[in-house]
Amino acid sequence: MKFFSQNWHRLSVIATLFVGLFLRLYQIGNDPFWFDEINVLQVVSRPTLWEAIKVTHEHVMAMPLHYALVWLVGKVSTSEGWMRLPEAIWGTLAIAIGYVVARYYLTPNQALLSAWLMATSPLLIMYSQELRFYAGLVFFYLLVTFLGIRAIERNQSWSWLLFCIVGILGLAFHVHVLFSLWIVYAYLGADLKKNKERGALRSLIRSTIVLLIAFLGLLLSFGRLSKEPWNLVSESNLIHIISAGIGLAAPFPLHTKGWIYYFAVTLFTIVGVLSLKIGRDIEKKRLYLLLAVLAQIAMIVVSNLVGKYFIAPRQFIFLSAFFYLFTAVGTNRFYLAKVSHWVGGTLDQSKVIPLLLLAFYILCVIPAILQYYRLEKGIVKGGSPCSPESMATRRSDMRLS
Repeated sequence: MKFFSQNWHRLSVIATLFVGLFLRLYQIGNDPFWFDEINVLQVVSRPTLWEAIKVTHEHVMAMPLHYALVWLVGKVSTSEGWMRLPEAIWGTLAIAIGYVVARYYLTPNQALLSAWLMATSPLLIMYSQELRFYAGLVFFYLLVTFLGIRAIERNQSWSWLLFCIVGILGLAFHVHVLFSLWIVYAYLGADLKKNKERGALRSLIRSTIVLLIAFLGLLLSFGRLSKEPWNLVSESNLIHIISAGIGLAAPFPLHTKGWIYYFAVTLFTIVGVLSLKIGRDIEKKRLYLLLAVLAQIAMIVVSNLVGKYFIAPRQFIFLSAFFYLFTAVGTNRFYLAKVSHWVGGTLDQSKVIPLLLLAFYILCVIPAILQYYRLEKGIVKGGSPCSPESMATRRSDMRLS
């Protein structure tokens, strides 16, 4: 029975990944490139890879790895679907890594539910269908987090080396990958005495120094800040911006039915947070995780305030996976407390619980996803279609957010 249960769980995870991939590929090439995508696509017109990488100097906080990938992919085709394909792949791989990270904090079924929430999240789907670096940022952020946590658990030299190497690659994709150190330190701090005695703290500090040196080197070589001040909350109120960025509010206008999903996700996230108890080690890890995530949100807001740069939901997108983690916890606990007695003791709870919870979120998220595909994707945002030939003549100082 255990063998079949394990196989069922693996198949459920694989099915979740396929659903996530399908949702990210569906209609991916239907819309023309819009303003921010055009700014990225202009690298294809550069004659050499080095010239393409140099475009990062023209864009705010851009890093070379994403631009190099865009340049290489553009050598095959510059069609909308093809150029956005790597973003869909990054977004799908992020679901898998998000599941693996969640397993350090959740039961297998809870981790499956958090992966399902990532797979069907309109926020993550939207940014996995745009020619920008946000889907890759989510992937590398979660991957570096996973490698850091695994290095703490194993505390082997090669684990720390891999953590540093992938961390540097991630930073070359987007500098916000450095924020993953908050999660890694939070995981280590949840059992600080043990990890300090094992030498994991010392290894993590050494790795941090390496990553900080790489971060500074990339920042000096490729980083550029905005030259013009922006209104801090130019798009909406601050609470809504943050909520949309972490997946608890819609990143685009919604009809009434669409808000059912966000109401459910927010409600059960609150339940998951409020149900934290410090008595068990796993609960302590979740509490430290929550504090680390909140600290990162505060850092992003403060840095935008100091830099007089505008703030938008996409700046918090890499933290959404952790809120889905708490959503899974809250949903599972609500089920066990309020609903489980309706199912009865004759059914296999290990299979019934995740199926019921997945079915619940399928029903909730369908209106929001349908509205995204029917309305949001049909809008040409901030500009009109642009041919690759005309990109070379566009202003080179266009700014990426």
